[in-house]
Amino acid sequence: PRTSAAPLMAARGAGSILNVTSNSAVTFLSSSLVYVVSKTAANSLTRMLARAVPACVRVNAIAPGWMDTRWIDANVLPALRDRVRSGDLPLVGAALDIVHPAT
Repeated sequence: PRTSAAPLMAARGAGSILNVTSNSAVTFLSSSLVYVVSKTAANSLTRMLARAVPACVRVNAIAPGWMDTRWIDANVLPALRDRVRSGDLPLVGAALDIVHPAT
């Protein structure tokens, strides 16, 4: 991590690195192979950084799952998309839903 902010955080005695990943990294359910591979890599990066940086630097990942975005309109079958948009699926989140847990 010599090319990262981690040394500056360590010198300060505290810091936090937060990577955004996806449940697709463990379920392998996605419309894109590249997306799944990149999120799986983000999980591995998070684990390796946590081992590589000093203990005073916290390293975590957040994997919010399905988010209410334009991706749903473009990639989800209409019947399921309608359930998502109606609120019938309570586990679909909005961007603001992940802000507080991430801070």
